Amino acid sequence: MNAPLECIIRKCEIHLERVLSSIRTSCGTTYLHTGDLDYGGVKIFQYIKKRIFPNLQPYLMDTQTHEQYKAYGEPIETSKLEKLQRTTEPLLQPLIDKICAEKQVIEQESFLF
Repeated sequence: MNAPLECIIRKCEIHLERVLSSIRTSCGTTYLHTGDLDYGGVKIFQYIKKRIFPNLQPYLMDTQTHEQYKAYGEPIETSKLEKLQRTTEPLLQPLIDKICAEKQVIEQESFLF
């Protein structure tokens, strides 16, 4: 990506974060997030929780969902497994532990089946 485009993208991200943060403070709503059951999904959850919705709750990011869709799972890459093993997130820790133990990740698109 070239530098001007990166600047535009970053400015859009900052603006979106501000808009979402203002919605958070005005609505008094519980925010749920679903994502891939993998390292990336955990990191995205953490990012949103840290930067936008501090009271964010996971939705379909648990061991039951992992078990339900494990027929659609794929082996986790070694580098991502190592990163996930060093990751802590209290709301997702049972899922993180299961992924590390079974070495299997699941894309959220599998939930459509």
